[in-house]
Amino acid sequence: YKYTDMLERLSKCGFGFQLTYLQPEYIQNFIEFTHLEIVAAGCIPIFRKSYGDHCYHLQTGNAMTVDKDNGTIWLGEVGSDHSQNMNLINQLRKDNVMRDEWRHKAYEYYHSHNSPDSSFNDFYAKAKEGNKTINKPVSLEAFIG
Repeated sequence: YKYTDMLERLSKCGFGFQLTYLQPEYIQNFIEFTHLEIVAAGCIPIFRKSYGDHCYHLQTGNAMTVDKDNGTIWLGEVGSDHSQNMNLINQLRKDNVMRDEWRHKAYEYYHSHNSPDSSFNDFYAKAKEGNKTINKPVSLEAFIG
């Protein structure tokens, strides 16, 4: 498939699911592009709650599931009670104004986390810290390649 075709199709959906399971030590404050594509396409994100519990927002410093008004539906693990989420999804499905508000909240929240101002500063800080731990000066150009 063509990437642009996939995004076009996704933009016609009301909701987007990204339910990848990763060990907490691999999450930290990293949002995968598969999460961001859902938000960028204008869908209401439905993400795995355990991912959001371990992913920290670069601006607030909070676990993403703690931040209010982030426009995200956090889905619990298999076997948990999903009735509240299903009620919310049905409400959003029927209410165009509410659905649009959630879409915009999600966009603003994830943009503030992954915008160049946030993510590049975090990247460079980690690169500098990494230089200290290996006890060998490395230029940014050498680090990036």
